[in-house]
Amino acid sequence: RHGRGEAECTRRDADSSGHPNASCAALSAIDPLPPTSASPVSFFSRKFSAFAMVFDSSVPPPWHRERWNRVHTSLERFVDSPRGRTAVRVRRDAGQRPARSLGRLSWDQASVDRWAEDSAEGERSSAFLSLEAWAPSWTVCERSQMAPDVFVSVARVPAVMPLTSNTVVGTLVIARAVEAHGDDQSAFDLAVMGLARELGSCAAGHQIREWGRPAWTGGFTDALNDVAAASLTVPGAVASPGREMGVFRESWSPLVL
Repeated sequence: RHGRGEAECTRRDADSSGHPNASCAALSAIDPLPPTSASPVSFFSRKFSAFAMVFDSSVPPPWHRERWNRVHTSLERFVDSPRGRTAVRVRRDAGQRPARSLGRLSWDQASVDRWAEDSAEGERSSAFLSLEAWAPSWTVCERSQMAPDVFVSVARVPAVMPLTSNTVVGTLVIARAVEAHGDDQSAFDLAVMGLARELGSCAAGHQIREWGRPAWTGGFTDALNDVAAASLTVPGAVASPGREMGVFRESWSPLVL
């Protein structure tokens, strides 16, 4: 994958002197994708190229409308699946405000307008807890016993006191099944890294990982959607300068932003 991707990047993104630009250098730091297998895989063993971003309280969180519009626009061409439509679900804190139905959500602007929060509301009154986008929907995935082609998750990290400018408040995970990658792989990688820079993430990493890991009792554990929502970062993590990657529970290869 890297051989083709880097060649394309060199041709398209070289500067006037003929040398690859910083985007190409950043791409070379991403872990290479493993070869795909023609044999069937179980739900949890499907391999993903996963990106994780962490945000501290010095920048607006990704669930604010203006911020999420950037995510939505950057990923719109990639959050898709030939297996079925993309479905989105949002969890909100019912105790923060009267519950209201968001209706059926998808990866479209009309859905964003229903769930995204305005920055003027302030974090103290925020009801947002988490978002998941599955392409195709979780119903299709369960019925076919195959993990999604694309998965996106945003989660609010429980607040700790006192809140400082380096306290982690939110996470964003973007994952794509390895065999679902096509000729647009370099464009996808660049789009995700561009988001990490544009949104001001304090730490960003990449992993090649399976959807879940076998459990000794049978089935699997540490599913990607569970990790993204609940256990991506160390509790009470603070992104200290020079030690930003220490906010992650697991080992992630740092992205060169």
